Amino acid sequence: MRRALFSFSCCAFAAALIAPQQRRTRARLHAESRFWSYDGVDVHYAIERAPGANAVVVFGPGFGAGAFQFEDVCRHVAEGGVDAIAMDWVGQGKSWPEGDMAGRNFGVETWISQLTAFVEQLDYSQVYVAGNSIGGLVAASVAARSDKVAGCALLNPTPFWSFWGVNGCPLWSGDLPGPAPFEAFGGAWFDALRDEKTVQSLLRQVYAAPARADDRLARDICTSAAHPNGPRVFASILFAGRAKDEFDDVMRRLGEKDLKTYLVYGREDPWVRPIWGQRAARRFAEGGRVAPYYELSPAGHCVHHEAPAAVASCVLNLVRDVEVPLSVQEDHGPRIAIEERGPAAPRGVLERVAAGAWG
Repeated sequence: MRRALFSFSCCAFAAALIAPQQRRTRARLHAESRFWSYDGVDVHYAIERAPGANAVVVFGPGFGAGAFQFEDVCRHVAEGGVDAIAMDWVGQGKSWPEGDMAGRNFGVETWISQLTAFVEQLDYSQVYVAGNSIGGLVAASVAARSDKVAGCALLNPTPFWSFWGVNGCPLWSGDLPGPAPFEAFGGAWFDALRDEKTVQSLLRQVYAAPARADDRLARDICTSAAHPNGPRVFASILFAGRAKDEFDDVMRRLGEKDLKTYLVYGREDPWVRPIWGQRAARRFAEGGRVAPYYELSPAGHCVHHEAPAAVASCVLNLVRDVEVPLSVQEDHGPRIAIEERGPAAPRGVLERVAAGAWG
């Protein structure tokens, strides 16, 4: 588990909203960048609009990443007639708390509450959620709990989070301020991660096409991580608890709700391998339904960034029943194959062993 959380942290470092407290700016990476006031924090999100759209997809990023990593997939979704929003988690991207942080906790339940509050204020006839890595776990949890959500797309979602139980570490739950040694430990680990060369090197280990993890992506991640509250936020995350509901239980609940749920995985992801997607599909089926399951190749952990047009085609099928092609030519070069695996039956020795062990 420790290795998994370290890996996810490295990878990341690697519409119409009705709310009175907003201010608008123009962003370099998205059509429009906005800020929404939530829990005393100006939460950043970016929106790509489609003329006359009555549906929206809200994307949540992996840990430490942000809206900047969803530029291309949001553009493709909007070109397909659906508004697309990418938001930063509180304590990530451009959504940093300022001043006194006493009482704040940056565990995954904080982000689940954030996304729930956000989607419940949106003025669309249909609201969908999607996310990559920890963003996928958050999106699934929100979809399982909220009646506002019409469906979800899970993009290589991490099936686990945190070293600890629901209440966090027995010695510190993650509520700030924490014991000085714990905060110092988290801060030292955080500082060791936020170097552009380190980030890029680690990212390239989980991209099928390493060149896609370029200087700009590493710079954007490190710029986000440069906030002075970063070390304390990271320390809180390390010692905070897991989500109230295990990912397996969330997938069963989505199946029981018969909520439209798509599983989209980069086949070459060395962290959240397709065997995890197949397990998620089996848990969903235990709720009485079948979740469409897609494997994209070549694509790694950040499938939305490596294969944005291919991911968008799956998302548009979820929202508008647009046919998913067998392959997609990405603007940045590679042709991505899209294989629908049906109920995600195992194939090969490793997948069969995993299915037998996990059920």
